[in-house]
Amino acid sequence: LSFAVITLFLATPALAEEFTATFYPQGKRDTVLFTQPQTEQKTGDVVNFLRRVYVGPDKKEVAVEEVIFEGGKVKTFRLDQKQVNEQGTLEVKDGRVHFSYTAGGNTKTDTETMSPDLVVSPMLIAYLRAGWETLLKGGTLKARLAVLDRKETVGFQFTKIGEAEANGRPVVLVQMKPSSFVIAALVKPIRLTLDKETARVVESSGRVVPKQMVGGKWEALDADGVYKY
Repeated sequence: LSFAVITLFLATPALAEEFTATFYPQGKRDTVLFTQPQTEQKTGDVVNFLRRVYVGPDKKEVAVEEVIFEGGKVKTFRLDQKQVNEQGTLEVKDGRVHFSYTAGGNTKTDTETMSPDLVVSPMLIAYLRAGWETLLKGGTLKARLAVLDRKETVGFQFTKIGEAEANGRPVVLVQMKPSSFVIAALVKPIRLTLDKETARVVESSGRVVPKQMVGGKWEALDADGVYKY
């Protein structure tokens, strides 16, 4: 393992930050699909707990994500998909990642070797901030994102695709794309707009945790997000 990779991974929890994101249908800002506040608990300057709650227009919780860190690393990650009554958990123990997912009353488990660049969705923004200088210089960040309903991690890469201006401030456009051609065929790249000076995500466009009802079935949802800190 390179020193740079280890340093990036260990630094991530300390760079987490509270915010609230508001999500809309892609290309539209006239209808709020849900809001998503992220809260944290710290010991000193190091985050040891992150919680995201996705809330619909009716004020009901749509989904909840919680992460517990230990020694600067992910210890457990929990997802409660309230829309579809499904629950998933991840636990890192003895150098392995242990997955459990319950759907339709059935629980399935799996395990894989722990990767040094393991991330879970609530820490993605902090991960980008930790590797910000690499992105600005045109480098690529790689990570393995835990996907609980698949009971595995999936490789993603982050690359700078341009710069622009938003609300009078310079921003950097970053693309998050699956490393696997198979997964890339199923999930479109996620586009993130980050403030160039603070490395805060100000907008996003792509796959989100909540789902949408289509033809009487719950389907994956792509949406646009606007972030306030």
